[in-house]
Amino acid sequence: MDVINGFPRKEFGSKRILLLGTCNTEVLAANFNKNGNRADILLYDSRFGGFPQIDISNYDLAIVGLTLRYIMADSYPSAGDFWFSNNTNVENLKEVLKTSYELIERHFNATSHVANAIPTFYLSFLEPHINPNGYLLGQYTLENPTIFVREMNAYLDNLVRNSSGTYLLDLNEIASGIGRYRLQDDILYESAHGNILSDFDFALDTNRIVPVTPATEVFNVGTRSSEYVDKIIERVSYSMDIINKTNAIKMVVVDLDGTLWRGVAAEDDIDPSHRVEGWPYGFVEALLYFKKKGGLLAINSKNDLDETLCRFNEIWGYKINVDDFVSIKINWKSKVDNLSEIISETNILPQNIVVIDDNPRELDEISSGFPDIRNLGTNPYLWRKAILTLPEFQTETVTNESANRTRLIQSSVERSKSITLKNKAQWLQNLGLVVTATRLFDSSSQEFERVLELINKTNQFNTTGKRWLRHDLADIIAGGEYLIFFRARDNSVDNGIVGAYIAKDDLVVQMVLSCRVFGLGIELVMLHDAQNRLPNDQGKLLVAMKDTGRNSTCIAAFKELLYTEMSDGLWSRLEPIGVPSWIEVAP
Repeated sequence: MDVINGFPRKEFGSKRILLLGTCNTEVLAANFNKNGNRADILLYDSRFGGFPQIDISNYDLAIVGLTLRYIMADSYPSAGDFWFSNNTNVENLKEVLKTSYELIERHFNATSHVANAIPTFYLSFLEPHINPNGYLLGQYTLENPTIFVREMNAYLDNLVRNSSGTYLLDLNEIASGIGRYRLQDDILYESAHGNILSDFDFALDTNRIVPVTPATEVFNVGTRSSEYVDKIIERVSYSMDIINKTNAIKMVVVDLDGTLWRGVAAEDDIDPSHRVEGWPYGFVEALLYFKKKGGLLAINSKNDLDETLCRFNEIWGYKINVDDFVSIKINWKSKVDNLSEIISETNILPQNIVVIDDNPRELDEISSGFPDIRNLGTNPYLWRKAILTLPEFQTETVTNESANRTRLIQSSVERSKSITLKNKAQWLQNLGLVVTATRLFDSSSQEFERVLELINKTNQFNTTGKRWLRHDLADIIAGGEYLIFFRARDNSVDNGIVGAYIAKDDLVVQMVLSCRVFGLGIELVMLHDAQNRLPNDQGKLLVAMKDTGRNSTCIAAFKELLYTEMSDGLWSRLEPIGVPSWIEVAP
């Protein structure tokens, strides 16, 4: 069973794409004009800085290719296309590199207004794959064109990472995966040409004394150039899915025996080093990367709890430990029952969960009980690649809250358990819950990134389910509309930013609240803030509400607060809402 279930790939279609560049982007145009896409390529040669006059609002995304050949020629005009071979002084190369940085930044800034309107992808420079100095000289110095261009890419990457709405598309990773030796053109052309091998100049050589074969045949390019372009298109498609949070996975639930390690630890006598060497190491590393980016991990295993936890520590030691898992269900109950408890504890929707298990019968039972839960099949050789490369497992940004999500959810689970041990009202009074409300003005701040992440990832307490692109949400702030976010802390944990609402005039356009603070009354503070901050008729606040199929918790909460639908999609209540006695609202 080598199937990865629930991860169908749709054709990248019906997009309007703006391509800016020269020959490095021209090669993409024909392939993008498929499946209902419309790709327009406009000359932008990275040389004269003139930007084409165009209506950017006609496009869904942009791809910008800065031309390596021109940037290098302008960085060292006296050498032109042969700047590598004419430079032997390392100090001089450092100055050339510094000049190239200035040119890259100038052209980056010249296109920054595009990113203010639509997601914009910058193509990395294609690094030469041959060191023309030879096999034994300066492999990792600036004298090697590969290293020089890599430094340029690092600078471009830094610009992209520190600018909103811009993303780097790494052509070198794609080229390496396909095979540089039969793909890149520096095997034939100058190092600064920076493209894939083609036969663009073959017609100029047809009258030679001895006829020549086209270069793509000489170097056996085959289908590699088309594979390269297809991979670029796939990478753009994946990246847009990440930006739009399409079918995002928030939690991975794993079995233990045959999954987190080889064999059945309680019964077999596999050598300890063999139990985790190879794919188990790679799989666990992938899980930890997923957790590092804000994903949650949980265990669902049929075993004896205490003995299994001891074996877990013996097998993995410090590499991964039980504290890395937000929920642990090790018992002899059905895995469907355990999953029900995990979902209840974490407030993660089934469609945002993937299960990894080596037993097809268990996977079938889980699929029967939770049709929306996805799985990665039973072949362990596929698990790491799926977690590291599928867009559903990736995120656009990592905020402090997302990086600490496991600890925050663990605190929430413990908090929920403690409620069963004492009267809830008394427990809330003793919680020491403090909430602060802040209006967001700066779209370049870390708070903006967290609010964007919160709105786009929240399903259950989300009044409309609307997803926002960064520039659209930034326009809300720039236009003078309200974007208010809420922090919460209590005696046990600082939850960070847990809620937000967007408002215009007397209407709450959208309100979201993190699932990990359900039931604490923070939504009352948010509504109280809105009714006092926004113009309204004696506290009769209007809230936009839409049934998304995922926000039944939100709708039920508003009904419990006696909100009713006044007109199509607009809800209100007759009386103002107060702040609960157990919550302190700090300035």
